[in-house]
This record gives sequence, C-alpha cells and structure tokens, in this order.
Amino acid sequence: MIISVSKALGDSFLPYLNKLAPKLVKYLGDEHPKSDRIMVIGCLSEVMNNCPKAIQFYFNDFMSVIMN
Repeated sequence: MIISVSKALGDSFLPYLNKLAPKLVKYLGDEHPKSDRIMVIGCLSEVMNNCPKAIQFYFNDFMSVIMN
C-alpha cells in the first residue's frame, strides 16, 4: 500500500513518509525476523524510487541500514 501511494503521489509523498519512516524503522532491529527487515528495506527503496525528494533527507540513514 505504501509503495502504491508513493507511486501515485511522487514527491508529494514526502510529508507522509516523514510520519511513516519512524514506524517502519522499528522493524529493522535484530529482535525482528529477517523477513521484516528485508520488507522495510524494499519498501523504503521503492518509496525513494517513486519520491526522489526523499533521498536527500533519508539517504545517509538508509545507507547505514543497508551496510549493516
């Protein structure tokens, strides 16, 4: 759903991502299964693809998640 809405709204999705991102990031912790972490990384990747404006705000955080 998040990916579809970001695709429909493009860069206008950024305010919504600002509210959703902290909730999604919770699922990146070690206490969550690997499938949850992969889902969040994939979701954020697709959102950034659909909402390029998000890259300038979240790239550093996102890159550290990928590297871990």
